[in-house]
Amino acid sequence: QFFSTPVQRLEQEMMKQKTRNTKKPSHLSSHVSDFQPKADPSSGGRFRASDFVLISGGQTGADRAALDFAIAHKIPHGGWCPKGRQEEDGILSKKYHLIETSSDNYEQRTKKNVRESDGTVIFGMSKKMMGGTLFTFEYVQNKNKPCLCLLGISVETAARRLDQFIKAHHVRVLNVAGPRASREQKVYAFVMKVLKKCPFWGSESHATQKED
Repeated sequence: QFFSTPVQRLEQEMMKQKTRNTKKPSHLSSHVSDFQPKADPSSGGRFRASDFVLISGGQTGADRAALDFAIAHKIPHGGWCPKGRQEEDGILSKKYHLIETSSDNYEQRTKKNVRESDGTVIFGMSKKMMGGTLFTFEYVQNKNKPCLCLLGISVETAARRLDQFIKAHHVRVLNVAGPRASREQKVYAFVMKVLKKCPFWGSESHATQKED
């Protein structure tokens, strides 16, 4: 089971958080409790989108696009966010099932999302990484975990490479990272288009059924 270890670690951390808080937090448990790897017989053993988890840190831009895509297409989602759920645009909505870390430091949630995933994809409109995006890349490299950088390329090329990356590394928990909206205003739309175009989710008609 490709993702049993990261999912188990998420569940362990969630149990610890529940004992610390009097109020039950909104987190990933409702999604991963029955999250089992079941290949779809009708697709020649291919895994279904429902057997997959998208995670991110919840920041505006690339992070938020991944979560919104997951919610819109009923793909389990989650991840770690800073204590207090503070993001660039305010307090992160509870509709995003992210777990708060013990610190409001953004780097802590970045590290947890890298460690608790099978692979990380970094999006960007520019080929140059800066700030938190660069930190994410360097941390992934330090941990020697699978990483895909989709920087300054076309939607079609990015979607094809993402599909190949997921299959090559048997990714079932995918961490999505990239610039915040104030740094790259168009990155949200780019991430959404790439995810919708990615063949892994099934037919393109399924991935685009909720577009306006």
